[in-house]
Amino acid sequence: MGYDRAGEVCRRCGTIIERTVIGGRSSFFCPKCQPVASAVTPPASPKKR
Repeated sequence: MGYDRAGEVCRRCGTIIERTVIGGRSSFFCPKCQPVASAVTPPASPKKR
């Protein structure tokens, strides 16, 4: 979404950009366009037969 833009508005939806630290590095994201739940929820695995 953009480096060092925490507190500014998302260019796509107007929501405030947030900052988080992952592995000691800053990450900036829009919580509306990039919800955290989708980032940490693993994809469904195929069913075994």
